[in-house]
Amino acid sequence: MIAKLWPLLIGFTIWAVAFVALYAMQALGCTWAWQPSWHRLILVATMLATMAALSGMLVLQLRRAKLAPSTIERAGVTLTATTLPITLVMFAPVTFLSLCN
Repeated sequence: MIAKLWPLLIGFTIWAVAFVALYAMQALGCTWAWQPSWHRLILVATMLATMAALSGMLVLQLRRAKLAPSTIERAGVTLTATTLPITLVMFAPVTFLSLCN
């Protein structure tokens, strides 16, 4: 059953793991007093890696949906595509807000 639902779950699963990782890096950087430039670089790299992972998964899902179109495949593509703008909105503040204040 779960194997058939992975297209619906994978995009937001990747996003959720990345969200936790991003804010864990935020907390660790503040706790361990990382240099601000290094801290921001790690956070931006995490954001870009998340965007790359989600984009790669979207490409794979698009290919799979073309080979075997089904409602679940199409819905999975839509849900994964939805995670890209959500990632930008939720993760973008790490590029310009103060890190530890």
